[in-house]
This record gives sequence, C-alpha cells and structure tokens, in this order.
Amino acid sequence: MTNTTARTPGTLYVRTNRHRSTNGQPWGWIDRSPGPQQVSIDGLRIEWNGEQGHANAAFIVRAANSHDAALAELERLHALHGHAETAAVIAQMKGPANG
Repeated sequence: MTNTTARTPGTLYVRTNRHRSTNGQPWGWIDRSPGPQQVSIDGLRIEWNGEQGHANAAFIVRAANSHDAALAELERLHALHGHAETAAVIAQMKGPANG
C-alpha cells in the first residue's frame, strides 16, 4: 500500500470561477470550502481550466474525499472488533505525522 501521508484534513471541493478565462473556457480551483468564501489548502493551490481540467479536478477531489471515508470506516470497524491488522492499516493510511 502506498503511504498517503500529510494530506490536509477535511473535505475538498471543486470550485468554478464565475468569469471565464481569456480563451473562453471555464476555470476554477480545488478548495476546502463549498461556499462563497475561499478557503485554500495549506501550502497548495490547484487550478483547473477547460472541461478536461474540471474532470481532472473532480477526480482528485473524489479520490481525496474517498480516502477520508475509507479511513473513517476502518476506524469504526476497528472500534467494534479491535483486530491488530486493522490497526496497522489505519496507521499506514494516516502516516507517521498523523498516526
């Protein structure tokens, strides 16, 4: 399993700017807020441009948010059953900084 350490915690969202880019394409960014107030990801700015860029940003957000959901489910199951193997997987998913 690949170590996915140090991801900024919380849900991510694909945001679309209300203005089009100079080439007429939609553009936006990945953010930590679904509302009108921009909440950037610590130390990172991910912008997208065009329809393919939007699709790529949506994929990144789904993958990041799915990781959090999978980790939460593993923690729930570990709390119920307490298997050592589950604890090892949880620790690996959280990484050394968050373990």
